[in-house]
Parts: sequence; structure tokens; C-alpha cells
Amino acid sequence: PDLRRHQAAKASNVPRRVSSPMKRKGIGLQTIGGAAVYAPCSGRLRDNDPSLTKVDLTRRPLGAGGELGWVKELVAALRGNTRVKALILSGNGIGDEGAEVLAEMIRVNTAITKLDLSDNFIRERGAAALSRALCLNASVAILNLEGNVLGDEGAIAFDKVLRSNCTLTELNLGRNHLGNKSAKTIAAALLRNDHLLRLNLRDNNIGRGGMEAFSAALQINMSLRAIRLTGNRFGYMGTDILCSAITNLEGKGSRKEDMAEVFANDLFGDSPAVHFGLGELAAVRRRIDGMNEMELKRRLRGGQPTILRAVIKAGSKWAIHQSLMVEDATAPVMLQRLGTTLGFGICFEIVRSKPNLFQSREDQV
Repeated sequence: PDLRRHQAAKASNVPRRVSSPMKRKGIGLQTIGGAAVYAPCSGRLRDNDPSLTKVDLTRRPLGAGGELGWVKELVAALRGNTRVKALILSGNGIGDEGAEVLAEMIRVNTAITKLDLSDNFIRERGAAALSRALCLNASVAILNLEGNVLGDEGAIAFDKVLRSNCTLTELNLGRNHLGNKSAKTIAAALLRNDHLLRLNLRDNNIGRGGMEAFSAALQINMSLRAIRLTGNRFGYMGTDILCSAITNLEGKGSRKEDMAEVFANDLFGDSPAVHFGLGELAAVRRRIDGMNEMELKRRLRGGQPTILRAVIKAGSKWAIHQSLMVEDATAPVMLQRLGTTLGFGICFEIVRSKPNLFQSREDQV
């Protein structure tokens, strides 16, 4: 029956459906000598095909010997392209050589707004090339370099970008072995930057000195709405410094609330102690200290500080979510640990907003 259907479709000149996701994205797959070589549809890119606005080549091997053939072909096709808005090359291991090739294209391309080069073994040399290109680029708004090997010197190369580029709104330098040296340089650049909205520096080696620099920069920089610093080495004192900086942000409205929400969500993550630890959480508790349980409960009903409100929201969300994944007998212990660290008033709010939290699963159905 399958053969007859195939023959009938062929006879009626009905084209067979192409389901390959690579085909839909305009990427062709060729197999040469057993190694997969991915070649962009250069014709569509050079012809400015309006339907091709995103090129996603996440985790495509470079081939034997790490040759950059398809990268160079892609760069040549994108030089004059004005349709592609997102270029995603995550996890390809292009290294410094590939970054330098891409930088030449970024220097002249005026259409790409999102560039993802995460997990590519890019080091100081590649970072310097990308930085020089971005200083001349007026389109890239989102740059993701997470999971490379920039180190302090590579990250410092972006000092000029933050000072001179007026387009970049989101920068991700997470997991790049950054320390206090690069953190202080980036923080100093933020003093003169009024365009960056989101900065991700998670899982680096930034210590208390870097945290103090960012806390000072937040009081002057008026554009940044989110900064992620989880998984660094600033300890509970650094957490206390950042919490204080967010609490004391000048002005009212959504900026302080956005910053506090990101901070609070990072605090909890998979659990309150995953990234920051109980000592860091205790630092947040000290920031809202001076209130006994009754005072906390009163503030929870309205008028609570921004940080406290954000922490309560994130903590409630975490606790309620976790309570559905653990044995019923464990939920009270979990909330007790949370309450010991952040104040039992938070547990009071959680139970008030979720009165059936400790009911059996049968009762909740």
C-alpha cells in the first residue's frame, strides 16, 4: 500500500513533504568522507531572501582538523545581507581564528541584532577582534559569549565596547573565568554607559572587590535593569553589599523592582542554597533585619521594601513548586529551613497564599 501511494503521488506530480528542520532554516547538509560538513545556502543569503531571518548552526562540528570552511562561506554570504537578524553559532569550537573571521563580517554587517557565540573556546585574541568590530557596528544588540575562555584580559577588551557602542543592550560573559580585575574594569565602563540593560556575569571568579565595584556603579548607571552574579566567590558579605546597593537605588518605579526580582530569583534558583548558600541568604535577612516576626507580617501585608517583596515572591514560588515534588512530610521541614534563614514571616505569607500546601495529594486532586 505504501508503494502504491508513493507511485500515485509521483504520477500526480505532488511534491513529497520535506520535514528536515535544516531545510526549513535554509541550511544544507552534505556528507563528505564520513564527516558532516554544513554549508549555508549561500544563494539565499546573498539574494537577501526575506524569509531567511535566522541562521542557527548550534553545535555543528567543524569537521576533520577543525577547518573553518563553512564559517568562511557563511561570513562571505552575510557581508552584504540585510535580512538575517539572528546568527547563532553556539557550541562549534570556532576558537580565536573563527572569531576573527566573524569579526570582519560584523564590522560591515548592518542587519544582525543577535549574535550567539557561546561555548566556542574563544580566548583573548578572539575577544579583542570582536571588540574592535563591535566598536564600529551599529546593529548588534544582544551578544552572548557565555562559556568561552576569555579570562580577565579577554573581558577587559569589551571595556571600549561598553564605553563607545550605543546599540548593545544585552551582554553575557558568564562562565568565562573572570576575576576582580575584569569585573572592576567592566564596572568602571558602566559609569559611562547608558544603553546596556542586561549584564550576565554568573559562574565566574569575581570576589568581594568586584562586587563592591558593581555596587558603586549601580548608583550612577541609570540604564541597567538586570545584573546576574550568581556562582561567583564574593561570599555573604558581597551579597550583603549588592543587596544594599539595590535597596538604595536612586529613583522609583520598575528599574529597582526589575533589579530586585532578578536578584531574588537568582537567590533561589533550584534551591535557596544552590548558588549563594545559607550564609549569603542570611546576609539578605540581615539587610531587612531590625524587624521581629510581627513586624515582618505587618510589612508583608503591604508597603514592604523592594528587596523583601522580591525575595518573598521568589521564595514563595520556589517553596510552592518544591512542595509538589517532595514527600508531604518534608514540606514543613523545607519551609522551616527557609524561615530560619529569611524570617518566619515569609513562611506565613507562603501558607497564606497557598492554604492547601500541606494537604495530601489525594485531597488536592
